[in-house]
Amino acid sequence: MVTNTLKILDAAGARSDIPVARGAAQPLVERARPEGAFHGEDGLGGVVLPDPTRKPSELTAVELLRRKITDSRTPVTLVGLAPQTTSPCC
Repeated sequence: MVTNTLKILDAAGARSDIPVARGAAQPLVERARPEGAFHGEDGLGGVVLPDPTRKPSELTAVELLRRKITDSRTPVTLVGLAPQTTSPCC
């Protein structure tokens, strides 16, 4: 959930210029797993955090990644905080 990522960034006091984008609505290859299977129904193990002050990017995750990587003059570090939707390959 993108909202949980935004809440965690706020709670951690992270810089507000760190972009967060929505990923795919469902897995591209595998079947979806039940949402509450790992960290409870809310995805945060029942930890209650205030609503986030920041907003997600208007770009999709793929669009944001492409833009950040192609525009960067220095190496880019990606931190995936949710299930990945890449297809198994090569």
